[in-house]
Amino acid sequence: PIPGTILYLGDLDLGTITAGYLGIFLLGGADLALGSFISTLTKDQISSYLLGLILCLFFFLLGYKPFLQFLGTSSGTKISFFSLSKHFESFRLGILDGREIFFYLSFILLSLYANILILRSKR
Repeated sequence: PIPGTILYLGDLDLGTITAGYLGIFLLGGADLALGSFISTLTKDQISSYLLGLILCLFFFLLGYKPFLQFLGTSSGTKISFFSLSKHFESFRLGILDGREIFFYLSFILLSLYANILILRSKR
């Protein structure tokens, strides 16, 4: 509704909006895939939810310098590569970068593949 209102009342950059929605879609998919993987590792729903929430927040905060300083890492750039927020920045700016799309798709597929392996080993 908000983009439609802005389009009606003023000038709207459809490229930025489209990139932002694609980034949110990929970020949500990565969080859902990670949560699904965590769900296969735990026995009850509450621990699955809490652990999934903590890990999703952890992967999101890896891109922030204060969080990296809190962790005490000396090589912040290497570990921040796994940050979901760092890879979301280009989408937020309206830039469709193939490397960022590849990162999110790889993260999703790796999480889902690990999920399948865990489920097969539990049979």
